[in-house]
Amino acid sequence: MLSEKIITQDVFGPNIDSKDYSTMKHTIENVVKRGVDIACSLFFIMLFSPIFFFVAVLIKVDSKGAVFFKQKRCGKSGKEFFMLKFRTMVDDAEILKKIFLMKWKGRYLK
Repeated sequence: MLSEKIITQDVFGPNIDSKDYSTMKHTIENVVKRGVDIACSLFFIMLFSPIFFFVAVLIKVDSKGAVFFKQKRCGKSGKEFFMLKFRTMVDDAEILKKIFLMKWKGRYLK
């Protein structure tokens, strides 16, 4: 394992602390990991794109409405983001859910 700091000694002077190599190591690992993540994602998107197209056509033929469902989600450190997925429910499912919950609360919370 690499130590937290590597100390080098100059022949003509005092010891000099070099950069913190553990931080540099983590930065390099993060860059490599990000590159591998992007490369693998692109490969699999290209590989499965014909299937994605076929599923989108089936959804459009089967029912009215959008092919994709967009929803706000909570991500890392509480940061919100929008998620897209193929729609697998009725087109107005979010509205129907709210109506159902209002009726349920009215019926059982009296």
